[in-house]
Amino acid sequence: MWTMAAVGLRDDLVVPSKGGGPALALVPVALWARTTAVKRARLWPPTPT
Repeated sequence: MWTMAAVGLRDDLVVPSKGGGPALALVPVALWARTTAVKRARLWPPTPT
């Protein structure tokens, strides 16, 4: 099973004038991920049939 959550924000620090120009923004992001697996009994070597 795989679970993931993310959140992000944006705040403009420098806004360009009406004529255009460069801008500067602060963008903090948080990411959380988790994986789980079901325990299997003896995957290798295969058991004889």
